[in-house]
Amino acid sequence: MKIKLILFDIDNTLIYGESASRYYRQYPPLLEKTLASCLGISVPEAKRIADKHRKIFNGRGEKSFETYGVGLSEWYESICSLDPRAFIGEMPQVQFLLRFLKESGYELGAITDGPIEQAARILSCAGIDESIFSLFIGWTRGGIMPKGGEEQIFKKIIAKKKLKPEEILMVGDSINTDILPARQCGMNVLHVGGNGTSEFPYIPSVEELLKYLETHEQNEK
Repeated sequence: MKIKLILFDIDNTLIYGESASRYYRQYPPLLEKTLASCLGISVPEAKRIADKHRKIFNGRGEKSFETYGVGLSEWYESICSLDPRAFIGEMPQVQFLLRFLKESGYELGAITDGPIEQAARILSCAGIDESIFSLFIGWTRGGIMPKGGEEQIFKKIIAKKKLKPEEILMVGDSINTDILPARQCGMNVLHVGGNGTSEFPYIPSVEELLKYLETHEQNEK
């Protein structure tokens, strides 16, 4: 069945590369510092707690806030305090890819568990106009992380767009929050980055997406 909607994870999928990785590597120590401040403990102790939760919840250290009865608002604000401009610059190849896909008739969506306002800043740094996406989904202030490793957001997208799951392709770097939940809903999935050893279709970077789509369309004929 022909793919009609392509959903992109933003962090480390659509926005990627060494400079972007340096930006995203700020998140774990910032989470630990924020958790320490919220709980009134040392940063090393907060790191121990966060690492324990990362192990239990497939890398989701923010679960430690929930365990200790601390709201995520401080974590939200901490992420928004980071300035991506020092790390993320224009990404002409990704700009071209998105324009080409849209001109080719695909509907595009972007989704992140990060603060949506920070996601907009990150896209802007890369020279990507968020208006190219018919769906732009992220963590809103006072709300919950839309993916959260669960299927619900993908089910909502299927219903909202009135598409069959097979008509949607989810492109993401995280097996646990991007690939598995989308696949469980029946969507096509494409794992980006990593070492390509998972059971799912794989490309080393999002720039290889056009080759994947060409092969997929040929196989559907």
